Amino acid sequence: GWGWSITSITLSQCRKTYLNMYKLIALLLLAFTATAQSPIPALIPAPQTLEPRSGAFVITPQTRLAILTPSPDVRKMVIDNLPGIQVSDAPKLAKAITVRVANVDGVGPEGYDLLVTPTGITLTAPQPAGVFYGLQTMRQLLPVTKSFRDQSIPALHIRDQPRFGWRGLM
Repeated sequence: GWGWSITSITLSQCRKTYLNMYKLIALLLLAFTATAQSPIPALIPAPQTLEPRSGAFVITPQTRLAILTPSPDVRKMVIDNLPGIQVSDAPKLAKAITVRVANVDGVGPEGYDLLVTPTGITLTAPQPAGVFYGLQTMRQLLPVTKSFRDQSIPALHIRDQPRFGWRGLM
């Protein structure tokens, strides 16, 4: 036959087999949870470029929102999408979320550039539509809560714009 029988396994061998099996299951569970907890959530739609960086930006009570545009509509849109963060018009704020309407090389009118570092967040877009899309990406990076205080956004650099010049279904 097979060279062994069920009666030839000792209690010690049985314990070792079960112990090794439990170790293997624990190792597999640990490996699964380590890969399942990605610091950057899946973004919809996926941006054209996303470069993860080290660290994260933490929104604290001292975090200020700098909106560098005179447009009242853009200012209202930013404040509505990032509630609870105090607005400041002071130049060069430390630990701030800065939103500006300005040209971005290689980005169309509805595109944006989002840079998150441990010291701040900068969202730059050539048009208000790009600011809107960048804000939606920022909101996806934050957990769903009533307040953004004490929440963190993983450090990254995203550059995105619509892939097509039109929207709709055929």
